[in-house]
Amino acid sequence: CMRIVAMVLAVCLLFSVYLSVDDLNNDIYVYELEEDFISIKGIKDNNLSGKIIVPSDIDNVAVKIINPHTFLNTNVEEIVFMEGIEEISSFAISDCVNLKKVIIPASCKIIGGVSYMPAIEYCDNLETIEIYGEYESLPLFVADCPSLKNIVFYGDVINITNEFKYNFYKCEPRVKRVNPRVFTEALDITIKGKSGSNIEKFAKENGFNFISIESENSEWR
Repeated sequence: CMRIVAMVLAVCLLFSVYLSVDDLNNDIYVYELEEDFISIKGIKDNNLSGKIIVPSDIDNVAVKIINPHTFLNTNVEEIVFMEGIEEISSFAISDCVNLKKVIIPASCKIIGGVSYMPAIEYCDNLETIEIYGEYESLPLFVADCPSLKNIVFYGDVINITNEFKYNFYKCEPRVKRVNPRVFTEALDITIKGKSGSNIEKFAKENGFNFISIESENSEWR
């Protein structure tokens, strides 16, 4: 009996060692299999529309990183990143003219990452970003999205940096890959977050409309 168990374990180990991208079932994404996780590089059909859910795993292999230009010139209207994804790289979402909403899970600790190189850019109709994580600090994660109306923080940001505040300002001129960008007047934006949070303090000190998520949730009860 022990010999059979050992043989089964050996076969499983053999298959895990030689697992390749071709062995994973996936109809939507282009990706790479790293040592023990998947990094998504793109989608197979840029004409996909509506709501798209980025999974936390493909065939039980964890999805952790969303690479630059994963969503480039797509027709999607909403992108939901599932809990388990750890990084959304700079320029991961770019030039998606129909995009209206992005949801980022608590597990995602890097949004953009590179200074003044946002994860989300040039999405002219983007209206809402929801962020569930707790952060020591956040860089510029969204830029050149003139229709942005709501950023919702379900967690908090401990250190509010000068770069962070530019998420709420218009960028001029609209020349791609200008670094650093030139930031002008504030967007007409509502910041939603927890009462007593650093986000609330930032919003009120800088003249942005603030709505507490607690009061908003109570209205639905």
